[in-house]
Amino acid sequence: MLTIGLPGGPASLDPSKDSQTFGIVRPLTNEPLTHEAPDGSIEPALATSWKYTDDEYKVFEFTLRETAMFSDGTPVDAKATVAWLRYFSQGSGIFVSAMGPIESIEAVDQHTVRLTLERSNPRIPYLFSENGNWGAVSSTASIEEPGTLETSTSGAGPYMLDAGRTISDNKYVLVPNPHYDRPEAAPWKEVVVDIIPDANARLQAQQTGQIDVAWGDLRTADAAQDAGLEVLGVPTVTGGLILGDRNSDGPLGDVRVRRALNYAVDREAVADGLVGEHGITTSQMQSRDGFDQDYREFYPYDVDRARELLEEAGYGDDLTLEVLAFGPGGDLGTPLAQAIASYWSELGIDVKITTAPTAAEYVEKRASNRYAVLHYSVINWPMYLSYQIAMAPTGGQNPFGASDPVMNSLFDEGARTDDPGIWAQMSRRSVEEAYFVPTLTVPRLYYVSDGVEGVALTEQRPEFSWASEWSPR
Repeated sequence: MLTIGLPGGPASLDPSKDSQTFGIVRPLTNEPLTHEAPDGSIEPALATSWKYTDDEYKVFEFTLRETAMFSDGTPVDAKATVAWLRYFSQGSGIFVSAMGPIESIEAVDQHTVRLTLERSNPRIPYLFSENGNWGAVSSTASIEEPGTLETSTSGAGPYMLDAGRTISDNKYVLVPNPHYDRPEAAPWKEVVVDIIPDANARLQAQQTGQIDVAWGDLRTADAAQDAGLEVLGVPTVTGGLILGDRNSDGPLGDVRVRRALNYAVDREAVADGLVGEHGITTSQMQSRDGFDQDYREFYPYDVDRARELLEEAGYGDDLTLEVLAFGPGGDLGTPLAQAIASYWSELGIDVKITTAPTAAEYVEKRASNRYAVLHYSVINWPMYLSYQIAMAPTGGQNPFGASDPVMNSLFDEGARTDDPGIWAQMSRRSVEEAYFVPTLTVPRLYYVSDGVEGVALTEQRPEFSWASEWSPR
């Protein structure tokens, strides 16, 4: 048996409604269309081959593995995959918007699907991997019956959910899928996912043999290493806040206010206080292909400059900001929001923080448009994906629909040409226009016990190690 320890469960078992909170586990129940390997390359999975059939990254065809079956015993064919992609495109998860507007999805033949977009997207193979859930195909019966995917899984992975033994946000039990066409890829008789929000309690459970692989925490990393666990981590997760209400007549609609909120934060002190030597300070959100090292320290700690900008914008001691923090985010959740808010308070800003204790509640509260400032932890995604999620007017992490015509134009050019120079321009503009208050980049840690091998984090794929790659040692 394999037991995995996580700080929180998914916003929803339905991949179309979840973010990446169940990312390492979901490939066990939903083998994706493509697989992101440790070296960052995209390999075949349910899809055996794929190609763009045009030169603008708008028309994409892929061929499915003919022997693949869903856990309900039905085949993974073109008709079922088309139905899934159409269903997913209507979902509420933050990755739904990442594909861009769809013109058509059609079955070319029994095992070939053609996806045609209205706007260029050079990252479809990446989106069809474990990243973002688009590739987490589920059976037609499960998507036709409302609510089915909230309480069960019906993917084409090596395992399926044992709903009778599962308790939401507490324990998820996975058993082998009897219809999986590659049983050698299911080495465990059972997989259990224990949800343990407290990092110390999670480590204690692993030390006593109750957990085999766990998401670690920077505060317990030294103790985990002293306990003989393998501690894996590559700097990849940037924590900060989104200044979401950027197009309003309110304070965040003024770039001077947004810049002031960046100058006001002592990033070195925040990093030292939260994570010590594990944090790398930054004024720029992480991205795989757009990050500009020259912009890492764009906003030095400068309280006088922050006050000056607020005064220029007409704000004194009467500024109030509502912040939505993410409880399961560990140090990059509520503690980081509180640390940033403490510096804003020194400027006389009244900061009101609300913590969502679960992913599902965070999604619900985010949609209320009450909170002008939102939690944001971004992993080392391609700039294309970061834009679609947090900067595009329809982005899942852009509930106010904030829009920047210059950024939108850059994105259109980058999507059409896949030019690294454009992605870098976009990253720089997000800093100059102060979309975010990035603070520090940290590793996502995994603790691995002796009985498991294949848990890999690399510079090319530093974010996730997919549980589908692990095996008994």
